[in-house]
Amino acid sequence: GNIPPHLGDAMQFFSADGNYLTGQIPLSLGNLSQLTILSVSFNALSGTIPSFIGEQLQIMNLEYNILSGTIPSSLGSQQMLEYLNFGDNVLSGAIPVSFAHLGALRYIELSRNILTGLLDDVFNVTV
Repeated sequence: GNIPPHLGDAMQFFSADGNYLTGQIPLSLGNLSQLTILSVSFNALSGTIPSFIGEQLQIMNLEYNILSGTIPSSLGSQQMLEYLNFGDNVLSGAIPVSFAHLGALRYIELSRNILTGLLDDVFNVTV
């Protein structure tokens, strides 16, 4: 099945890992201003990563899907984001330079995609 296009406006936690979900991540998730955890790993979600997800997001786990396209640079404005996992998709392009502004970020997983560029260009670190 698909992720329902309309979830409760007060939704804070949405986890549907390993449920054979298909289709795209609904753009309406961007309207969930209280959402702190979005975890939909180990599904068959396709399409692109939405460019806007609520500003309170702390955990975003989209691992093991078939998401494609580029990583939206707007995600770099997520000041609360601590955990980001986009591993094992088919994402392409460069890691957004805006990720350097993710001050709360403690974990990032981007393995097994088709990404380009250098991490030190984004995070000013030597690997």
